[in-house]
Amino acid sequence: MQDLIIQSIGASSTAYDVIITFPTTYLVGTTFSLEDDDGAEIISFTSQKSFNSVTFSLSSLQKDSTYTIRINGSAYQNFTISSPVTRIDTGNTMNMNPGGGKASGTRPR
Repeated sequence: MQDLIIQSIGASSTAYDVIITFPTTYLVGTTFSLEDDDGAEIISFTSQKSFNSVTFSLSSLQKDSTYTIRINGSAYQNFTISSPVTRIDTGNTMNMNPGGGKASGTRPR
């Protein structure tokens, strides 16, 4: 695994950062995707390397909107954007944003 270096967005940016950490390492060929509340795909990729975290910044994300993380097409976890940087530790039941804001995250059943 390589070290992860994160540089936050600037104060004038209209994009939202999302940092997701998984409790397991996914293998080459794993598909990660993100959907909005309407089921529209926002981002999708098939990994070229093993990974245990995903970081992205998108201007199409909206504050107070809920998104679904999918791994290989299966719903993995939902979360809501509540600040410019949303951190999701999927191994924890308590997902925290900087400044103590809670990222509501629940795994679909």
